[in-house]
Amino acid sequence: MAELHCPEAAAVHEKWFGGADRRYGDDVRSRLEAAFALSRADHLRARAWRSGLRTTSAGLFEQVDLLATPTCGIARKVI
Repeated sequence: MAELHCPEAAAVHEKWFGGADRRYGDDVRSRLEAAFALSRADHLRARAWRSGLRTTSAGLFEQVDLLATPTCGIARKVI
C-alpha cells in the first residue's frame, strides 16, 4: 500500500528532490513524484486499511503458526 510509505519517503527526500537534479534514477524519481501527489486523505485511508489488516492478521495467527509470503514487493529483472 503505497499510501503508507510514500508520505514518509517524500518527507525525507523533500529537501533534495526537484528541479533538474538527476541524482535520482527514473524509477525512484517516478515513485517520489507519485508520493508528493498523494493527499492527506489517501494517507489516512491507508492507515485505516492497515489497522484492519492487523486485526485480521492477529485472528489468522490464532489458527496458524507460519505465513509464508514474498520478501520483495518489486520484481527486478536479472540480467
